[in-house]
Formats: sequence, C-alpha cells, structure tokens
Amino acid sequence: MSVEQWATTARENRFWQQTAEQQTITTYHDLLSRRITPLEAAQTISSLYVSRIEEGDVNSWYPWTILLDAVKTIESDVDSLRLVAQMLRCISQLPEPLDVSGEAVKSGINAQVFWRDMPGFSYAFRQATPFVLIEDLEGQDGVAWEDAARRVSNANIFAALYLQELVPNGPERDFSSMRKFALDQLMWTLEIETENAGQLRRAELYVPAVANWIRIAGRNLYAYCKDNRDYKNEDVPQRWMGGPEYGSELLWTGRDGYNIERWQLWNRRFDEIAAHSGVSAKVRDIAAGIAEEMRKCSESDGA
Repeated sequence: MSVEQWATTARENRFWQQTAEQQTITTYHDLLSRRITPLEAAQTISSLYVSRIEEGDVNSWYPWTILLDAVKTIESDVDSLRLVAQMLRCISQLPEPLDVSGEAVKSGINAQVFWRDMPGFSYAFRQATPFVLIEDLEGQDGVAWEDAARRVSNANIFAALYLQELVPNGPERDFSSMRKFALDQLMWTLEIETENAGQLRRAELYVPAVANWIRIAGRNLYAYCKDNRDYKNEDVPQRWMGGPEYGSELLWTGRDGYNIERWQLWNRRFDEIAAHSGVSAKVRDIAAGIAEEMRKCSESDGA
C-alpha cells in the first residue's frame, strides 16, 4: 500500500475522526512524502496533543497507534522508516508539557514524563507488532504471504532503526523494549531448527526480516553481547517454540539475554541456513551475507 492509499484509508477509521487525529494522519503522510522534516513532524504532533495532555488526558495513544498503523501497512523503504525513527527521537527531545502547578505532566501508567519518556510508545509497539504464524498462511494465496512478509520486515527494520536513534540517550523504556524485541526476533528465527518442511517455510518468512537487525544495528547488538546486556542471572528454559509443525525445542539453553556465545550461535545458524538446499536462493544469499557481516563485527573487536 502506498503512502497515499494508507492516508486515505486511515482518514476513514471511525476512531480517528477528531481534528487532531486527522491532522496527525496528514503529518505522517507529509513526513513519509518528504514534504516536512522529522523535526517539523515532531513539533506538529506535539502541538496537536499538548493541550489534551496539559488538561489531563494522559493516556491517549493516538499519535502512536496511527504511526504504527502506517509502519506496518505501507510499502516502506529503509529511508522512510528512518524518517519515522528520527521523528520519534525528535519528539522525545521536545519541551515537557506542564500542568497547572508548573510540573512536567506524567502519564497515568508508570508515571512517565511527556515527551521525554515517550509514554505508551513501547506498549503500542508491542500491541501493533505482528507475530505471524505460518500455519495461518497455509492455503492462502501469494498476496497473503507477501503482506505478512512486508509487515514482519517493516517491524524489524523500523525497530532496528529506532534502536539506533535511541543510542546513547533515548528514553530508557523504549531502548529496553527495542533490545528485547531484537532478542525475541533473533530467538524465534535462529534458535529453532530448520529440518522439516514447516520449519523451512518459517525460515523463508523470518530470516529476511531478522537479517535487518544485523544489517542496521549489528555492531550495537554485538556490543550488547559483549556486555551481557539484559542478563537476569538465569538460563533460558528449554521449551517448544514456533507452533507444532513449524517450530522446535530451542537450540539455545544457556544464559538469558545477550552474550557472546549466543551471538556465535546466531552466526552459525545463518551459515547453516545459507548452505541449506531447502530454502530459496534468495534466503540463502541473505543468510550468507549476514553471516559474513557478523564475522566482521567479531573480527573488528579481535574476537
């Protein structure tokens, strides 16, 4: 779906009929059409909602739900999604709305400060992010598969770009959420076997999408592995992932979070997929390129 088509459809959404929401759609349309800059878009979004926030409407996620609808729907390129990530960083750096006593307004959940903490964004992202079950696509036409592949790819590209924008001083909740999303995506894709037809079908969908994490944010992910980020002093429990016919028991049963041994497993899994005759040449080529990118990250550190 093009940006124009998305905007037309979004304007008809019965939940987005108020003036602020209609103007929000126009703002995102103009950003993705390169008519305004990320900073101009951020300033406009703030101006549309600041009066609501200052008047006590601190649990309205419309700016985020509308934006994430665009992210998952449009035919995006990396540059377009980078504009979105840059706009979010700009929003987080805008002046804080103040209440009647001159204090920064906080959200009703977790007392996050507008706009510094980006209240509600990480929650809205989790709600909007597609987790596609391969069994739901079986028996459907190629259009359904392409639509699912686009949604999964867009989510991963956007999240990787946003993670880059959050380094080093972005909102901590969003920074943690994007790291967790990256870890989950790598786990669901690379820590499941690729032996039977269902597992290979799953790899066809997820490997191209997850490859974007290494392509865009690989050096940061490698740094998190070196630092054992998000380690909670426990091992990952052995369990089945990915559906009865499309998954397997996890290949990784070591420490949770990021670590070098897990990075090495991911690198090896990309190599294995690159050599697997059961996946398409396109996926093999992607996996081979990403495996090499991972080695470069390791070698640049002398590992």
